[in-house]
Amino acid sequence: MWRIFFIAATLFNIAAGLPLLAAPDAMAQSLNMPVPDDLLYHRFTGLLILAFGGFYAAMAYDQERFGPLLWLGAAGKAGVILLMGEAYVSGRVPFAAFAVSLGDVLFVVGFLAFLVLPRKPA
Repeated sequence: MWRIFFIAATLFNIAAGLPLLAAPDAMAQSLNMPVPDDLLYHRFTGLLILAFGGFYAAMAYDQERFGPLLWLGAAGKAGVILLMGEAYVSGRVPFAAFAVSLGDVLFVVGFLAFLVLPRKPA
């Protein structure tokens, strides 16, 4: 079960990160956001999202080895939700942009469940 969950987390990060890295202008337009002149920070964000996705892929295949590092993933995803929530409430991003971050709620809950609930040995 956990392997499938971490593969889903990997795919979620690929779906969020690859468009930001490869076509940040199209991604911003699809979310009704203004396209800045310099897209470096959007691409950098996409790269980091993909890097976290690589970590989740590693989790899918070796949960014992990488499991203790999952706190970083939980903190990162919770941070995304908080930052996007604040930006939405203050009117800096439209709901469509905030809605993308809501997918992270499921993964934060799942990551915390993995970290704190007892599991059967592999």
